[in-house]
Amino acid sequence: MLESSTSSPKEWSVAVAILGARMHYAVPSTLASAGRLERFYTDFYLQDTKFESWMRQVLSRIPFKASLRAAQRYDTRIPAELVSAFPGLGILYVLALRMAVSESRREKEFVWFGRWFGQLAVRHGFGQATFAYGMNGTSVEWFEGAQQAGRTCILEQCSAPYPIYDQLSQEEYQLWPGWERDSVFHRNQYLFQRELQEWEQADLIICGSQFVADGLAAHSVALDKCQVVPYAVDVDSYSMKQLGKTDANQKLKVLFLGGIRIMKGIQYLYQALEQLGNAASFIEARAAGSIMVSPETIEMLKKHIHLLGLVPRKEVGHLLAWADVLVLPSICEGSALVTYEALASGVPVITTPNAGSPVQDGVTGFIVPNRNAAAIAERLEWLAQNPNLRLDMSIAARHYAEEHLSWEAYSCRLLAAIKSVRMK
Repeated sequence: MLESSTSSPKEWSVAVAILGARMHYAVPSTLASAGRLERFYTDFYLQDTKFESWMRQVLSRIPFKASLRAAQRYDTRIPAELVSAFPGLGILYVLALRMAVSESRREKEFVWFGRWFGQLAVRHGFGQATFAYGMNGTSVEWFEGAQQAGRTCILEQCSAPYPIYDQLSQEEYQLWPGWERDSVFHRNQYLFQRELQEWEQADLIICGSQFVADGLAAHSVALDKCQVVPYAVDVDSYSMKQLGKTDANQKLKVLFLGGIRIMKGIQYLYQALEQLGNAASFIEARAAGSIMVSPETIEMLKKHIHLLGLVPRKEVGHLLAWADVLVLPSICEGSALVTYEALASGVPVITTPNAGSPVQDGVTGFIVPNRNAAAIAERLEWLAQNPNLRLDMSIAARHYAEEHLSWEAYSCRLLAAIKSVRMK
């Protein structure tokens, strides 16, 4: 068992186990900065040693998505002595997901590696931690060990419950037949069973948005067990877009950022542009993200939208600087981080309640009903005809991000939520 890394016990501390790099290690880095991180368990992670720094440089030069992501698997804010990584598990996990030929297989691999990861973390121990923190789908074994050791369990519910996602997904497949590259609908039954166990085990469930909290309530999770803690971005790393002179004769620059697939709602942006008819000629639309729709759908989308495919991370800032508005009509998410990035860049957002975004309707953008292309079309036309409104929303978006979406604001929210739980 690992002991606490400090010479004297903390008033309270947290042992965190996260498979992957959720929010680029926001939880462990926040706790470390506050002096509350007892231990951080993860899979593939590059420590700040000379050899691993060299590895980061090598991986960052290999033009493959997996290599570029691997190069970013580190955080200098987390003391190296508090990190225990399982790189072999991480590499096998990525390979297993890549070799999975179906969503059913991907689910089974996720469950299997989640179990293995939790068991490894428990074996390494909790040190002097008061709390055990984990993510939905991978925390059953981690929480079992924590309960046996008398620790308080905190679950982060990263997304709406699987039955909600599955139901909405099935409906989209029926509404848009032939749009997805993979036309076989899959229900995540094993992951839902794990969620049910985690909800029962958890003393506190942290939700990134009210949409997630409402989903839990719909599955009879006690309201007093849940707290909404919106996420954050490094606001200073996003530049406020240049606000030059605008007029109604300029084209409205519309950006879609995310996977090109029906659960991100790109079909409703397409439908909105189709409904605008001739008015759509005053709009220039671009979409950046992995393309997961059928070849026939691609050709259809190209009628109104310039598909950029997956772009390097450094290009996202350039796209946000170009855009007048981000449109993300998501069908089901936890809390879409791209909406945070847009607001931090001073880009108003048109999105749905199901995206779990921090957008203020009518102030920093528009919240439109789910699956409502007509509402999207109306807001796009309004923004195209009212450049002063775009300007006001852009300024409001950046101000809101600075005040509410910074790491400092997130840290206050997260620490307050953890401290509110009665310690065992």
